[in-house]
Amino acid sequence: MDADRLFDAVGEIGGDLIDEAHAEGRRSGRGARPLRFAAAAVLVFAVLGIFFSTSPGRAFAEYVQAVCENLIEKLFPPREANLTLEGLEDVTVAEAHGEIAPEGTPSPWADYIIYVEEDGNEITERENYFRLTRPMDEGNPAYAGLPEMYMEIVQVTSTTPEALAEAILAQEAEGPLTNTAVNYPEAEDGFLQLDFMEFPPGGRSWRDCIRSYYIMDNGRGGCFKITVQCFLEASEGFGSRCSQYISTFEILN
Repeated sequence: MDADRLFDAVGEIGGDLIDEAHAEGRRSGRGARPLRFAAAAVLVFAVLGIFFSTSPGRAFAEYVQAVCENLIEKLFPPREANLTLEGLEDVTVAEAHGEIAPEGTPSPWADYIIYVEEDGNEITERENYFRLTRPMDEGNPAYAGLPEMYMEIVQVTSTTPEALAEAILAQEAEGPLTNTAVNYPEAEDGFLQLDFMEFPPGGRSWRDCIRSYYIMDNGRGGCFKITVQCFLEASEGFGSRCSQYISTFEILN
């Protein structure tokens, strides 16, 4: 939780407590105690709201956020990874990323980790969002107009893998890509996988877009949705790397 959202959450609490306390006071002859409690609680939240609006308060909130982000790094240190790319072995270092809610903090999201390479990639993380992007040389005319290369992880609430797969199929049916495969979960990975590929009217090209979805039940009434996109020529490079990253994916609770 970042400083802005923490401040917003504090600011939304006081009014509800006041309304509930007044209602309780009207229903009971002993309304003074709930009212005193509500007044004290509102005062505490007001003080917290003022505190988090100050520079020290925001710095503290940012510190708490950093501690939560560092939790994964402390529990899951970097490790050596052996990747197979175009038939050749590549030994590299993979770092753990994902989401772990602090103990005692209710969250609709499942805790998870995934090991990825940081070198050469750009990584964006926030609550229920992970994105690894492979930058391309924008100054090279050969790369102009190519599909973006990325892997994205989100969780979707109140759905099943089958229902989410149907929604994705319907969404992609309106675009330029064609569904080429639906692979149902196997014992070793548990993902329902959907593969899509571009088939331009003028014929196949190394520039054609490829997009795959990996779907898994998150154990909390929703699903993980992992999206991997690249272009045809990069499928044995970046695409293969992402597939091997996904093989390290683990739900922690």
